[in-house]
Amino acid sequence: MTEEILEAIRLVKETSPHGHKCAIDAALAAVAPRQPDPVTVFTSDEDDMRKLCADRVVDVKP
Repeated sequence: MTEEILEAIRLVKETSPHGHKCAIDAALAAVAPRQPDPVTVFTSDEDDMRKLCADRVVDVKP
């Protein structure tokens, strides 16, 4: 397994979301911080992404 997938598994276990949608969110939350800055993520599930990203989230709304 890649480091990103292991991080996604850890995030799911720590934040307790469930379902395949949360697995996709967790994978995104694990991969996004490893990308060159700046990183922008669009989501329709702000609550889950906040849980998964913890203090790494900067909220920008139009």
